[in-house]
Amino acid sequence: MSDHLTDKDLEKALDNLAIKIFKYIDKNSENLKEEIHLLRNDFGHLQSAVDGYAKRVEIYHHESKARDHEVARLTRWVEQIAEKTGVQLES
Repeated sequence: MSDHLTDKDLEKALDNLAIKIFKYIDKNSENLKEEIHLLRNDFGHLQSAVDGYAKRVEIYHHESKARDHEVARLTRWVEQIAEKTGVQLES
């Protein structure tokens, strides 16, 4: 027997190697698909949380503006009452 590989032996070895490579890629692509799915799910949860916080900030901003307006109105009333009654307000 000869220690030399024939074309058929080489072709068989390459076919086996190709099969192993494709199986490895297929296995890892499934893992990657699962990881991508999990990351998308996590991203969706984070996006929802950020949206919730943004909504709360928006509501807080509107409430603060309304409260500031109310305080300004009450301040004007107090100043008007003090002026009409002759009461001196301290700064």
